[in-house]
Amino acid sequence: MRNMRVYIDQNIIGYLRDGILDFSEIEKVDWIYSSEHFNEISRGGDTTFLSVLETLKAQEIELLLDGSFKMTGEAQIHAYSCPHDRFERYKESIEGFVPCMELHDPLIARLCGADNYDEVSKLPEITKREIGDMLHSVGVSGGAIDQLLEDVATGFDDGFIANLVEARSLESTRKSMGIEKGKAGQVEEANPIKEIWALIKDNCEGLKGISCDQFFGFDSLAKQTYEVESTYMGIVGCYTVLNMMGYRTDKGIAQQDNVKNIASDASHVGYAAFCDGLMSADRRLIAKAKAIYAYKGLKRCLMHVKAKAL
Repeated sequence: MRNMRVYIDQNIIGYLRDGILDFSEIEKVDWIYSSEHFNEISRGGDTTFLSVLETLKAQEIELLLDGSFKMTGEAQIHAYSCPHDRFERYKESIEGFVPCMELHDPLIARLCGADNYDEVSKLPEITKREIGDMLHSVGVSGGAIDQLLEDVATGFDDGFIANLVEARSLESTRKSMGIEKGKAGQVEEANPIKEIWALIKDNCEGLKGISCDQFFGFDSLAKQTYEVESTYMGIVGCYTVLNMMGYRTDKGIAQQDNVKNIASDASHVGYAAFCDGLMSADRRLIAKAKAIYAYKGLKRCLMHVKAKAL
């Protein structure tokens, strides 16, 4: 019988590094991490986390892609190899892609009520430039490509950015759905997502014809992106929707500087779905993970480490 596979949040690794936690006596557990940990380490510049992963003999989990680089809905846990080496390879793999990876931050913050329209309005032009530079760097260029980039930027501007001119607070959005004043956070714990859906589905004209799976991100409205619906992508999307609906909302979701950290939290919950358990010191993360896993029928061991008790 294999060991239990427990995915550990970055805050747990920090506690281990600082001597607040000690896993040396724990047996028959494989500690799991992902490239999202590398993402956080790269942003923060603190590589001491890597030494903790090395001590734990932690193993990296990776989402499997098909020949067209689309998610297959499966993941692989690699045998242990040096986290320092893996981190260097990770940095090489994302070189040149970081600006493109960060383009969604202003949009997410705006949808959550941020007063940042000036930055949002620049996104079509920035998107065209960054993607163009990336394509040109690998030898893809020409009039047809430039015209395609121009068309994408124009469509992005007219079809989406134009709808974000007026700032709208999350509270007003929630009120329009009948879940103002913390109603989403007051649902029972058995299956919160189903209960939130029951509260909102008849209160918003725009939800007619949309299923619970589609609203929370587990089923696409147009089957054009993945042949197989991605559990990981569905969980990441659902985490975001739960935040917006007011269920155990993360602090500072309308602040653009917090978008990356919240996105990392969602990613950790997505990766942990392929393991046996998830350990974190973030009670909001654990609560949303519990709701998401319950909705998807995923039986996972969720461990909330209370920092104040350490």
